Amino acid sequence: MESYIGQIKPGLMLAAVALIGSGLLGGSVYAGDKDEQARLVIVDCDKGQDLQEEIWRYLDDKRVLEIIVKGTCGEGDDEVIIERDRVLFEGDEDVVGYINARVLVDGARNIEIGDNMRLSSLFVSFGEVSIEAEGNVTIDGDVFIVGQSSLTIDTALDDDDGLITAGLVTIHGPITIEGHSLLSVQSSVAEGQAPAGQVFLNGMLFARLQSSMDLSHATVNDIVLEFDSHALLGPGLLSAEGVTSVQCDQQSRAWEEDPTGFTFEAVKDTRIGETCDSHIPD
Repeated sequence: MESYIGQIKPGLMLAAVALIGSGLLGGSVYAGDKDEQARLVIVDCDKGQDLQEEIWRYLDDKRVLEIIVKGTCGEGDDEVIIERDRVLFEGDEDVVGYINARVLVDGARNIEIGDNMRLSSLFVSFGEVSIEAEGNVTIDGDVFIVGQSSLTIDTALDDDDGLITAGLVTIHGPITIEGHSLLSVQSSVAEGQAPAGQVFLNGMLFARLQSSMDLSHATVNDIVLEFDSHALLGPGLLSAEGVTSVQCDQQSRAWEEDPTGFTFEAVKDTRIGETCDSHIPD
């Protein structure tokens, strides 16, 4: 993919720069040391184990906390709070692990949602979350990324004894990015090859208060940019409903490589300029 950094106004990368400087962008749960011994915890909620208790039990443990989720954890109106760094959630190898609760990442970094996981909803405040899928990951409801936070979604191919499967990430509810925050959607793609997996963002996407979206190789719904927010619409981006509307206020902009299936317009209120400009790099 061609780099657009030198062609984009500074405002587009404002959130990304802030996140990199604060250490809240990217980063593996293993922090560069993949040989580090993780603490592996299996939580079987169908047998009465409590996911929140296990997270709190290792609150001060500095090692990676790898949690295998079995069964259904929570009853819909519950909340699972993550306040420590470097936590990896994965479902059982053959069964999806379901956190039937709002997952609240409160000031925690390097939180990863891995294969065979399903969440009711996700709220990230001053934190960093990645979804890295070689299998399936689903979020049923709303996603909020606020306060210099980031959500990175990446799919990859899994080669298991010659049987190749592709990652699939589906978020059904709307996604709101607010307050110098960033949503990044990508796929591990070798040059000249098809994307390694699929990402479906079925709800509307909102970016507010100097926040940014970097989207490629995904299927997306309508996009709304407000208060000096920006979106980079990269290669392989598809419209969920045939035509995706990108709406901007006067301070916000969208940059895109391929305008097929996307329309650009102004939202009609007092903060809106005459057009939502789309800027196509030469």
